[in-house]
Amino acid sequence: PQGGARFMTPKLAGAVKTLMAANVIVFLLKWLGTLGATDVEAARYWVNSTFGLYPSGWDSWLVPFWQPVSYGFIHGGLGHLFWNMLQLYFFGSMLEGILGSRRFYLAYLGGLLCGAALHCLAFSLGGVADYPTVGASGAVLGVVVAAATLRPRQTVMFFFFPLSLKVLAIGLVVFDVYGAIEGGGGTAHWVHLGGACFGFLGAWKGWLMR
Repeated sequence: PQGGARFMTPKLAGAVKTLMAANVIVFLLKWLGTLGATDVEAARYWVNSTFGLYPSGWDSWLVPFWQPVSYGFIHGGLGHLFWNMLQLYFFGSMLEGILGSRRFYLAYLGGLLCGAALHCLAFSLGGVADYPTVGASGAVLGVVVAAATLRPRQTVMFFFFPLSLKVLAIGLVVFDVYGAIEGGGGTAHWVHLGGACFGFLGAWKGWLMR
């Protein structure tokens, strides 16, 4: 029968597959590498503060230049990893199909770096708490927003409800704007918004298509 929304799983694209594998491998290394520690929580906090985004630690003599990239491959728990990888699978596969693998990598990295930059700016202005920030959420939201900018009328399923990709992206951004203004909650809203800004501008201005 014709009509109605249908659920379809996208083909796993090359760059998305590589990024998902990298995130899963890093998560397993963090989990397995800290299991034998005397204080597991302290060991995992050390991983987060060393490889996550931790601006208050940058006033030491060694600036951790790797953090604006490495934070995106560290996750706080299995649920955190699963949700980010689920979004990366669905929306990343869509965006990679539009851009190709090389441009998709640049889009992902751009969202990651812009998320880190906006978070650090918010931290310097006293807008975020002093704790290590981890996760691919900024890059992933950048992917979602870029895909929505290029394919705004694309219908997607969100918790079994069909929505246009444009509506979904706007809803996610509004949620983060509210969270950033309210503060607290343990979610890196400024990272998300930095990634979203890059995804929107990159798609709207055509930077990602070059």
